[in-house]
This record gives sequence, structure tokens and C-alpha cells, in this order.
Amino acid sequence: MYLYGEIAEGVRKSYFFYYPENGNSPVYCHDIPELFPVSQEEYDRLWYLSLDYLKELWLEFKKLERSQWTSLTLNFDSTGSFKIDYDYDDLSNANDHERMIVWEYNYLGLVPQNESDRRYLEHYLKSKKN
Repeated sequence: MYLYGEIAEGVRKSYFFYYPENGNSPVYCHDIPELFPVSQEEYDRLWYLSLDYLKELWLEFKKLERSQWTSLTLNFDSTGSFKIDYDYDDLSNANDHERMIVWEYNYLGLVPQNESDRRYLEHYLKSKKN
């Protein structure tokens, strides 16, 4: 499972993808109510709870006067192993959709199906090489 979380004053965002057992394609978290017998209300309740936990972690960093991260990626597997990557970029002028395209590529190896999104990713990757 790969979880992206973004926290700042007044901002809370999160989504995750997971690989089902015997599956090669990741499942997007917001598709869960359509794929499984989970009501939209229950899913929303649990999703907001996860946002609360991310905010608690962010506040703990702030309380301890640690460098304040703006986003994180949490990766964990069925064995209980996990890794957290913290990012400290200023996201105030960032485009959420473009950031998700890059994140999906970097962490999941996904290339967008949409032509304009694919062009954006190609441009982004070329700019990183230079």
C-alpha cells in the first residue's frame, strides 16, 4: 500500500493505492465503495479518520520543533514493514492534479492514459534530467 498525505495549516489531503492479493494493478482508495461491500458513509468516516491521524503526526512534528513536512508517502506491506518519505516542498502554488501524476509515476510506475497528462509527465521528466 502506498499512501500520500499532505498537511499544512488549513489543508488536509490524502489518498492511497494498494495492490490486492494476486493482483498486478493498484486499486485507488476512492474506488473501494464501488468494489466492495462498504457504504460510502463508512468509507468517508474512515477516510476522515485517516486525515485526523495524519494531522496528529504533523502536529507532533510541530510540537517537537522538527522540520515541518508538507507531504509524506507511507509505504507498507503485508509483513508489517514500512517506510515513510517526508517532503518539505512549498505546495502553496502547486497543482494538485499534476502533483498526483508525478507521485503515481514515481511510486507506482503508472503512466497516465490521458494524452495531456502524459505530455505533462514527459515534460516533467525531461525537466528533471536537465
